[in-house]
Amino acid sequence: MSFIFSLFGNTDKAKTSLPELEAIQSLKKQLVDVGFASDEVEFMIRSHSHKRSLLDMGTDDLRNIKELLSVQLDIARRCLNLANQKD
Repeated sequence: MSFIFSLFGNTDKAKTSLPELEAIQSLKKQLVDVGFASDEVEFMIRSHSHKRSLLDMGTDDLRNIKELLSVQLDIARRCLNLANQKD
């Protein structure tokens, strides 16, 4: 990911944003693993990022997206657990 930032000449941003970007990628994968389509996850991100690229966001905005995805993942897991208990 740092390589991408270096292509755009923004290596300082890479240093501060890399943990958030990696966490977002992990959350995206986890959401797909629990049943969301990858397009749905991308829609969640676009809806809350005002259609900006993750690479164009500051650390605070990335933290907000990370929190959004984390909350959505928690809700999805609780729903799946509830559905499994009913079976």
